[in-house]
Amino acid sequence: MGNRSSVFILGEGVKSNNIVSLWKVSKDQPLMTLAEHTSAISCVRFSWDDKHAFSSDLLGTVIQWDPSSCRSLRSFYGHTRGVTQMAMDHSALFASGGLDSKIKLWDCREKNSIGLFRLHE
Repeated sequence: MGNRSSVFILGEGVKSNNIVSLWKVSKDQPLMTLAEHTSAISCVRFSWDDKHAFSSDLLGTVIQWDPSSCRSLRSFYGHTRGVTQMAMDHSALFASGGLDSKIKLWDCREKNSIGLFRLHE
C-alpha cells in the first residue's frame, strides 16, 4: 500500500512474519520495520491524509502507526478473530472487518469502538 505522494510503501510481512516494513520508493531496503504484532499481518492501510498507517493481524489487533517517527501510537482490540479489511474516512474514524463476522467502527480520538455491525452467518 503506498501513500499519495509515493514516498513510502507500507508492506506486510510474509505469513509467518509479524513485521510491517516502511519503505521509501527510491530505496531497495526498508527504512524501518515495525514489530509490535504478535500474529501474522493481515492488512495494512494509510489514513486518507497519509499521516498515519494502520496494520492488523490474525489475532484481531489493529495498530495505528506514525510513519514519520516509525512508532506505534495505539492499539485497538475488539475482534475475536483476524482483521482482514480496514477502511478509513476523512476524519478520525475507521472501520475494521474481521473473520469473526463483525465490522467495528473506531474513533481514533477516543481510542475506542463506537459501533458494531454483525454480519449474517
